[in-house]
Amino acid sequence: DGLELINTRITAVAHCAPPQNKLLREEIDACTDYLSEELELLEKKKIVMCLGTLAYTEVSKLLPPADPPKPKFSHGCSYTEAGGVEVIGSYHPSQQNTFTGRLTKDAWHAVFAEVQRRLQ
Repeated sequence: DGLELINTRITAVAHCAPPQNKLLREEIDACTDYLSEELELLEKKKIVMCLGTLAYTEVSKLLPPADPPKPKFSHGCSYTEAGGVEVIGSYHPSQQNTFTGRLTKDAWHAVFAEVQRRLQ
């Protein structure tokens, strides 16, 4: 019942585990150049899925919507950036979201089904 990702790259806004799992603005800013470079290196990107509000906020600064304003973050929110890349938001699959029921297995699978539909 798992997911299979093909031609997929996984990255993060910051590559560290900060205390209490809360990134400081300075840490995010220090890593922005790396995230920007990773996005630029993906020449054939069609969809960028952002896991969580932080990812959605930071990616939208680097890939702003072609037709602003960008939608408010929610599970399944989306917009298209100027180059045609679709940006999709999803709740992060953390224990905080899964144990509380904020992100269910069905909702998680549904957002990936939507990505698959858009890629066809």
